[in-house]
Amino acid sequence: MRTTAMTNAADARVPQAQSEIVAGGSSAFKVPGRLRVLRPHPARSNCEFPNKAHVTIHRIALSPEFGFVPSRSGQCLGVPTAARNSRPSRTRGAPASSSAVALLVEDHREVEALFTKFEGLGERAHKSRETVVAKMIAALSMHASIEETVFYPEVRARVTGVDDDVLEALEEHHIVKWTLSELESMQSGDERYEAKVTVLMESVRHHVKEEERDLFPKVRKAMSRSELEDLGARLTAAKRAAPTRPHPRSPDTPPGNIVAAALTAPLDAAANIVNAAVGKVRDTVT
Repeated sequence: MRTTAMTNAADARVPQAQSEIVAGGSSAFKVPGRLRVLRPHPARSNCEFPNKAHVTIHRIALSPEFGFVPSRSGQCLGVPTAARNSRPSRTRGAPASSSAVALLVEDHREVEALFTKFEGLGERAHKSRETVVAKMIAALSMHASIEETVFYPEVRARVTGVDDDVLEALEEHHIVKWTLSELESMQSGDERYEAKVTVLMESVRHHVKEEERDLFPKVRKAMSRSELEDLGARLTAAKRAAPTRPHPRSPDTPPGNIVAAALTAPLDAAANIVNAAVGKVRDTVT
């Protein structure tokens, strides 16, 4: 389908974009109105990522809607603007605590509610099942993105003894994203649809159980309340610009995943509009 080709093409371009940003080069890569790699700027900045590797990042211009800070002033790519300038106000339906852990747990509960709703639908409730699965895809895609671009890198940098937990979580994310990408192209009446959703739910429930039992307690113990709230503000800012569709071929660690999120989020929005229109046509015909 055309929308799938659009996003797959974006995934394929990510390594090129990452290479040019990290290694330098002229303004050969450009996404109009979204991301532009300018000519090398004399003032370069070294940004330290959780794996202690230093990379050189040239002057970057990003659309303000993505909330990333340009590196022209010596700041690291991928720091949410809203998190630097002000703490986002609480929105309706948000958890009472703005702690990073509380926000992620709330995401877990919202996804579990979708799972329970799907399990309560009959086999012939095709339209309802597809609607619920579409919500699962969006919720899980956004959740995985903010964990991979904000939460996991910060935790690995500040909390000792969590590398194995995070690496396992990234592998679980990878499997889930592939399953989500397959579900995108399926219909409720397909023979393996329900089986694939069931495997998805089992995988996510396992991931949530381990994360809440093993990783989150370590994070709570190692970080202060104010640090967790600041991290929660960054998660909230990142979620506003997070991709709403799975991109299993994209990088899942910085700096590549930050570039990938900026590239794929607008394409996801366009694809969602097209898919909604296609769904209306299909409903009218059938």
